Amino acid sequence: MGKIFFVTGSMSGGGAERVISILANYYSSIGWDVSILMLLHSNVEYKLNDSVNIVDLSKDKNGGAVHILKRMKNLRTFVQNGSPDAVLSFMGPIVLLSGIALCGIKVRHITSERIDPSQAKRNCIFRMVLNSIYKSCYKCVLQTKRAWNYFPEKIRRNSVIIPNPITVECEVSDERRKRIVTAGRLNPQKNHKMLIDAFYKVHKRHPEYILDIYGKGKCEEELNAKIKSLGLEGSVFLKGASSTIHKDIADAEIFALSSDFEGLSNALLEAMMMGHACVSTNCAGSDEVIADGENGLLVDVGNAKQMEEALEKLISDEELRIKIGNNAKESAKAFYVDNVIGMWRKVIEG
Repeated sequence: MGKIFFVTGSMSGGGAERVISILANYYSSIGWDVSILMLLHSNVEYKLNDSVNIVDLSKDKNGGAVHILKRMKNLRTFVQNGSPDAVLSFMGPIVLLSGIALCGIKVRHITSERIDPSQAKRNCIFRMVLNSIYKSCYKCVLQTKRAWNYFPEKIRRNSVIIPNPITVECEVSDERRKRIVTAGRLNPQKNHKMLIDAFYKVHKRHPEYILDIYGKGKCEEELNAKIKSLGLEGSVFLKGASSTIHKDIADAEIFALSSDFEGLSNALLEAMMMGHACVSTNCAGSDEVIADGENGLLVDVGNAKQMEEALEKLISDEELRIKIGNNAKESAKAFYVDNVIGMWRKVIEG
């Protein structure tokens, strides 16, 4: 069978890492020699098959350009010695490091952009080098039409759109509680502050509802302060990261995504696949999987008033809520692992 290397910063919680875990487990299950090479941190938060080889190239924990160069050299040496059939690198910064490290090595290097590139804060030199790698690699995998349209023609010709493969542990519960839930890192991109502002207005009319936010990150203290300032200590809860997120949110009525930008939100796709009625900001990916009013509701990015109105609409109209949840579940079938894995195999195996 074949040999495949995945290159990432770490295997901490995140959409790209989840996709890597799904692909790594799949290829190991069919007998491939699979390694995950981690350049930045040694954290592994996803369940991986015992046969998946974890290679920590971040053992030198010091920062700085010299240490990054050492890790790139280690990556190059590992690939040269390992002679894999394919190397897959995920996320712009890691793609950049991998592309430079693998320069001149004859290997099928497959890259994957994981966010909306129009929202990425990249200086002109970074962007120029990264685009050169996207043009010259074996294939560049994008998640959405929006990302594909962003890049120049030469990169588009070398690109393919593959959505995220999604699995869920359970469907929505038959018995729902008056809960609104969301999941995602507690960072500015996810804009949980906007969701809390919207919920504050909703809560005035529906005090029986609570908002549970799953995830961890640097904004935790700031969000706790906001919750306290609005007097929502008994109604909004930061639940932390969860390894059983699907079971944890199964009895909620509504899933909300408040991100300013995404690549393609795994959390949203998973909630839709479970059968949740979802509200999302009209960011990259969401606008391609949600038909507003049919299988979800879309609101403008950063617009707390529209988020409030959308939540109110779903709370007040049970029939609409059920219809949207059922339609979401049906439309999410396109993201079943078996369907998406086939698309990846065509790229990886040629």
